[in-house]
Amino acid sequence: MNRILITLGAAVCVISSAASAGQGLQQNINFMARMPDAKLNLAATMAGNVIGAMQRCRALRPTEDGKAIIAVPSLLWDGVDKHLTPNPPKFKRAIRAYEAAYYKAVRRRDDCQTEKAKYPWLYR
Repeated sequence: MNRILITLGAAVCVISSAASAGQGLQQNINFMARMPDAKLNLAATMAGNVIGAMQRCRALRPTEDGKAIIAVPSLLWDGVDKHLTPNPPKFKRAIRAYEAAYYKAVRRRDDCQTEKAKYPWLYR
């Protein structure tokens, strides 16, 4: 499991750095389209948890990895909305995973320290 998370973190960092360097939206979407469904859904779920927790706990600030995770839903929606993805159903499933995780995270009653403990490398 740790290996998957490290790989996912590295993949998301690549997505983020490529996006911030202006390498092109299409390259980032193609990269995500080549990811296995499980890994893409995991990234979307992590993004939902991070964004939902940050919505609820204003004291949480993302690290560079957290900022990369936050970019995932934008790439998913751009891929579907702008018809840039070669596999729209895959992206729609990942969007549903993101939205479900987001709504659960916003409604969760855990305190901010518990949220930070779930993904310690994503928050300062």
